[in-house]
Amino acid sequence: MRPRCETSSPRPPSRCSRRRSHWYTQRKIGNGGDQVRRFAALILAAGLWLPLAPQALAQTAPLTCANTSGPTVTITDTSYSPATVTVGVDQSVTWVNQGQNVHSAVTDAGMNPSFDTGGLGPGQSACIVFLTTGTFTYHSSIDRVISNNGGVITTSYSLTGSVIVQNSPPAAAAPTAAPAPAASQPCQFVLGFETLAAALPQVGQCRENQHGDGTSSGNQIQHTTGGLLVWRQSDNWTAFTDGYRTWVNGPNGIQERLNTERFPWEHDVVTSPAAAPAAAPAATATPAPTASTNTVQLTDANGFLPNPLTVPAGTAVTFTNEGPSVHSVVSDKGVSPTFDSGGLAAGQSWSYTFNTPGTYTYHSSIDQVNTTDSTTGLTYITYKYTGTITVR
Repeated sequence: MRPRCETSSPRPPSRCSRRRSHWYTQRKIGNGGDQVRRFAALILAAGLWLPLAPQALAQTAPLTCANTSGPTVTITDTSYSPATVTVGVDQSVTWVNQGQNVHSAVTDAGMNPSFDTGGLGPGQSACIVFLTTGTFTYHSSIDRVISNNGGVITTSYSLTGSVIVQNSPPAAAAPTAAPAPAASQPCQFVLGFETLAAALPQVGQCRENQHGDGTSSGNQIQHTTGGLLVWRQSDNWTAFTDGYRTWVNGPNGIQERLNTERFPWEHDVVTSPAAAPAAAPAATATPAPTASTNTVQLTDANGFLPNPLTVPAGTAVTFTNEGPSVHSVVSDKGVSPTFDSGGLAAGQSWSYTFNTPGTYTYHSSIDQVNTTDSTTGLTYITYKYTGTITVR
């Protein structure tokens, strides 16, 4: 018997959904009409005894989080709260990510049955119905801590918890409300960003309020479910990018272009070498170029693309996870300044502005490969997905 998982993540069913036990499948099929009779006939034809009364086969709808009850575990960037919960068989546990980074809930090695919520982004939740007794310890597979003790590599996790499942629900106590999420002001679009959000369905919903881009440019940015909104101080235009295309609200209204292109009136215009004039026409100084945007896609099959990538200084590179699994973007050891996206769930993006010329190598820290040297017996770490960005 295995738990059933339901998730609010807008992705294909997570691994726990694909791993439903044979018991659960039988129970689901055994809910109604001809399917029940066909299933029972197969059991009897095989010479097996089905230890259920006939009326038990016509039970109500299969257990889901919609028709079961149970506690809620709040995930923050530092812990599960409460770390241990107790439920009865056929009760559920719901995990809600109230942190700023992607986290998960995955049973420790050796747990049987096992469960895996998959990566949960901020505000997302997953619910699991427990169908068998036992103590199930779990962790966030994304929050991995790697230690090297004299050449011996060990792995632990900064977020751990446990679920205790009993034959009957815990003794009823006065109902207590699940801890209310920390009050937070809902995000909103304002001014130029509000105009673009109203005009472009590609923008989607806000994930945060607008804020500075972390540089001295004075630019403002705001992440959305569809991509990134940008206000450029140098020319006072607002723009939205989905990582491949950009819509700029400029002197001619909203116009669309590829990220690799520029309109003639944009201050950070990049002229193609083929179209470059023979002589430099500028007789006066022009404003310093603002950050341009490039996109790196990460897939389970091909890793980071394009790779390598060369960009001018001041470029904001957006990394988008196009695969179904959680990945990350982390600078290699020795690279300065360092950067770390945290876990990126399917469809999520993260941007970083490269202001200083140099070569920046990076990797997905979640996709670790442990390799043992056959001569020394030492274990060392490599990464399945790596990339290089050269800033000129």
